[in-house]
Amino acid sequence: MAILFRNGRVVIGTGEVIEQGTVAIDANLITYVGITKKIKPLKKDTVFDISGKTILPGLIDCHGHLCLDGSPNPFTSILKESTFTTTLKAA
Repeated sequence: MAILFRNGRVVIGTGEVIEQGTVAIDANLITYVGITKKIKPLKKDTVFDISGKTILPGLIDCHGHLCLDGSPNPFTSILKESTFTTTLKAA
């Protein structure tokens, strides 16, 4: 069973834009990125119509906050330390 995001604007890694595109995901893997007309969903697939929306397949939120620690509430921790310590951690 795949999940298909159909009919949207798809931006791929090269910067190319597919205006009527589909992204298919099966077992947590991207299995298709391309023109909607070239892939037909199966009856067991879950289909989302994303007309008027944009999708960037494979984009991962991998940013990090270098000044924060791994505590349950890092913002409380950072407020307790000196500006010097925070600056040193950021450097």
